[in-house]
Amino acid sequence: MSSDKLYTWAEVGKHNKDNDIWVVIGDDVYNLTDYSSEHPGGPIVLQNKAGRNATAAFEQASHS
Repeated sequence: MSSDKLYTWAEVGKHNKDNDIWVVIGDDVYNLTDYSSEHPGGPIVLQNKAGRNATAAFEQASHS
């Protein structure tokens, strides 16, 4: 997603479906819809955070 675009929490929150997954990590919004089937933990991990702030979960998983 464009780093120049600002998204509201309401807009991010609309993308909370199994086939429409946006998450917030830090100050950035990510569309992970296409990546969900490739996620090492399986798509359910991303689906559970869809439309929400996933920063803590991302950091807890030790991503660099």
